Amino acid sequence: MDIYEKSRERMKKEWVPSFWGRKLTGSSDWRLSLDGLELSLAMDGRVHRVNVEDEMAYQIRSGILWTDITFYPEHGAAVKFDGLPNQMGAAVAQSLNVVITDKRIREEVSCLEEKHRTIDQWLANKTLQEQKSVQERRWFTHELQEANQHSRNVYRDTPQAFAQDALALGLAQELVASGHDRSLPLAQRSFAYMPYLHSESSVVHAQAALLFAQPGLEDTLRFELRHQEIITRFGRYPHRNALLGRKSTPEELAFLSEPGSGF
Repeated sequence: MDIYEKSRERMKKEWVPSFWGRKLTGSSDWRLSLDGLELSLAMDGRVHRVNVEDEMAYQIRSGILWTDITFYPEHGAAVKFDGLPNQMGAAVAQSLNVVITDKRIREEVSCLEEKHRTIDQWLANKTLQEQKSVQERRWFTHELQEANQHSRNVYRDTPQAFAQDALALGLAQELVASGHDRSLPLAQRSFAYMPYLHSESSVVHAQAALLFAQPGLEDTLRFELRHQEIITRFGRYPHRNALLGRKSTPEELAFLSEPGSGF
């Protein structure tokens, strides 16, 4: 028997009217039973049932000496029974509250346990992913290569050449956020940072300048600073305008006429 079943057994209750309660109220003989969330009434050869969570299905009302209870079944007329001493009536109300509270606590615990399992699974997957990244040192860079270079090579000189730039940048930022970029050899690390260089965001280039400032990446840093200067000046790469259908400004056209303005 699990914890829920044991709790349910403990909360099973039965009540009947007192002798004087029946005599003085004229109530029929009846038996009220609580089993889980079901409250059942046996009276005059019939059994009526309501769910204790449905507060519109029943009413408990205390009088001077006796408590009467009324069932409002979904189908049929209301059923009223009387003759329960007020002390026992209070016990009925308390038992119903305990049952409802117990169910809500179990639901909340179940929800928390499910969330805990989800978090544990996510952490386990994350740990496994990080372990693979550390062991192979190519987990991120392989994805970056596919995202950053495939479209550029296959769709060279077309707008689709830049279609994967956002994905490549996201992967590069994920790599940097994980800290695994620092475990890569310099050549791979420099390649992994390339999506920053391809971005047309001045914010991203500010980050790129810091990344390429690492010892051993001085040549790439100079290349990045040249790109950053263009983004600072124009807010975009003018040499992409024609492919992307963007109209160049006179200043951009003058820049593009200069030797070495394209990449």
